[in-house]
Amino acid sequence: MKKLLIAGFEKVYEIGRNFRNEGIDATHNPEFTMLEFYEAYSDAEKQRDFVEKMIKNIIKKILKKTSIENNEGKIDFSKKFSAESYFDLLKRRALISDIETISRDGIAVKAKQFGVKVENYESKEKIIDNIFKKIIRPKLIQPIFVIDYPINYLPLAKKKSGGEVVDAFQLYAGGLEIVKAFSELNDPIDQKERFVMQEEEKKAGDA
Repeated sequence: MKKLLIAGFEKVYEIGRNFRNEGIDATHNPEFTMLEFYEAYSDAEKQRDFVEKMIKNIIKKILKKTSIENNEGKIDFSKKFSAESYFDLLKRRALISDIETISRDGIAVKAKQFGVKVENYESKEKIIDNIFKKIIRPKLIQPIFVIDYPINYLPLAKKKSGGEVVDAFQLYAGGLEIVKAFSELNDPIDQKERFVMQEEEKKAGDA
């Protein structure tokens, strides 16, 4: 699809069956269907608007209503989806006020207090994400875009101005991740640096 973009097809999409050789749990199935799409000359903020309209349209067309019931109660898709930064959610809901500056050892201690297992090879960002998945994600019931992820969390995403976070978002509803998206990194120097970091994490034991 990226080759098609370069060739001049400015909007491309694919609906395909996926088979992943990974573990299985309540939120991960080795076999699933996924929609993937790219748009040239766009960014994550513009795509958030598109995704919101698309999700609302799908629910309205299929279910003939604007809300869904699950074990957590009613999920209302009729209102404007909220948006909050990844770090702000951790500060507010996990009460980690120094999340941006805390050391790797410091966040490991916090994780263990939450009952989150920590492996020696895991990076600071990996530990933080495991806290997010256990403490915060299950409580994201109403549709919300989580934005502004740390750079090392998404190695293929473009940095936002300032360079501290990446231009990305994930849509959550009912305690589940529905959409993951980002502006594609197109700086080859930055990309190399990210890949080198990924290689170092792999050598340290991160599969």
